[in-house]
Amino acid sequence: MGLTLKVRWNRGVEVESSESILILDPTVYDPSYEYALITHAHSDHSKGLYYPFSIKCSTEETVRLAEVYRSTMGEGWRRVRCGDRFRLGEFEVRVHNAGHVLGSVYYEVVSGNGETLVYTGDLNTVKTLTMEAAKPTSCDVLVIDATFGSPAFIFPSREELSVEVSKWSIDSLREGKVPVFQTDSIGNAQEIISMLNTMTNIPVVTHPRISGVNKVYESSGHRLEYIDLRSADASELLSRRACTLILPKRGRLPSGVKANLALASGWALYLKDGRKPIPLSDHADFNGLLEFIEGCKPKLVLTFHGGRRSRVLAEYVKKRLGVEARPIEFCESVFPETKGKDRLRACEKEVLRTVRIRGFLYKFRWIYQNLKAKGFSKSEVERALESLVDTGKLEVHGREDVFKVK
Repeated sequence: MGLTLKVRWNRGVEVESSESILILDPTVYDPSYEYALITHAHSDHSKGLYYPFSIKCSTEETVRLAEVYRSTMGEGWRRVRCGDRFRLGEFEVRVHNAGHVLGSVYYEVVSGNGETLVYTGDLNTVKTLTMEAAKPTSCDVLVIDATFGSPAFIFPSREELSVEVSKWSIDSLREGKVPVFQTDSIGNAQEIISMLNTMTNIPVVTHPRISGVNKVYESSGHRLEYIDLRSADASELLSRRACTLILPKRGRLPSGVKANLALASGWALYLKDGRKPIPLSDHADFNGLLEFIEGCKPKLVLTFHGGRRSRVLAEYVKKRLGVEARPIEFCESVFPETKGKDRLRACEKEVLRTVRIRGFLYKFRWIYQNLKAKGFSKSEVERALESLVDTGKLEVHGREDVFKVK
C-alpha cells in the first residue's frame, strides 16, 4: 500500500506518524499520549474530557452536554468547530460535522508526508430535524463506526418515523393512556420532541435529565417545546393523560401513570418485549455506512464498535466496494511490523513516550502492560529498557524493576 501512517486500537484509536502520536475517543487515561480528540458527548466516546491530557479537543457543545452528567472536566481542553484546521505535533487536524448529535464531529488527520486518516466516531448520513447529515471526505485510511454495520439494519425514512411517532401518540391518548418514549437522553430524545412539536399539538413532558440536555440544544438555537417532569404542570397533564412523556432508556415510569411504552432506538427493529418499536437512530444504517465509505474513496477501511458487525461490514466493503477492510480490534498495526534493530528502536521510542514525565517512578510491570497493548513482547521491552539505561536516557531507581527519566 506504500503508507507509513500507523493505527492501533488501544482503548481508543491511536494514530502514529514518524514524529507524533495522538488518541481518539480514549476510554482510559494513558500518559504516553499528549493529544486526545473527542468526537461527541455520549459517555462511550467522551471519557477523554475528564483525563489530564496536555491537549484534549472537542466542540463546546460536546463539553456542555457532557457536563449535564458530570461537571468537573479539568485543564487542557481546546475548543474546535466544524471547518477548523489546526496542528497537533506533526499532524494537521481538520474537523467535520458527524451528523450524530449536537456538537458531534469527525476528524481528518493529515501526517507530515500528506497521508490522511478519517476517524468517524459515531455518525449519521441523513438529515434530521436537529442535525445536518455527515458528508464524506477523501482519505487514505477510514476508521468507521460499525454499530449498525449489517444489512439487517435498514431504517425507515425520517418522514415515515415522524408519522409513526405522531400517530402512535394520538392513538395512545385516545385509548386513555400516556404515550411514553424510552430513548437516549442526548440525540433521539430531542428528535422525538421536534417530531411531536412539528406534527402535533400534544404537550411533551421530559425527564429532568433530558430537560437538562434540552437546555443545551436550546442555547445552540434549537426550538424545543417541553415541560419538565418535576413541574406542577407536568403532574396535572399526566394525571389527565393529556401529554406524551419522554424518559431515558432505563428511566422509571412515574407511579400511577397508565401508559403505553415505546422504545425509540435503532435496536427497536428487532424488539420483542411488548413495547412499541420505533426504529429511530442517530447512527447511519447499513446503506448509509456503505455510501459514506464509497464517498471517502479510502485505500483501507478499519471498522470498530460493532462487535460481530465490524467483521460483517468489513466483508461487505471488500466484496461490494473492492476496498481492503478489516476490524481494527484485531489489528496490532495497520502496516507491516518493523523487525530487528528497527523493532528495538520502535520499542525504545514507545518506552520513552510512556515514561516521559520527569520525576515520576515507573515500575517495569506498568511499562510492560502499556507496551504489550501496543504489540511488544516482554523480552522486547526488557531489551529496550536495558538499552535506554545503557545510553543514559533512563536510570534504575533503587530496585531493578523501577525506572525514571534522567
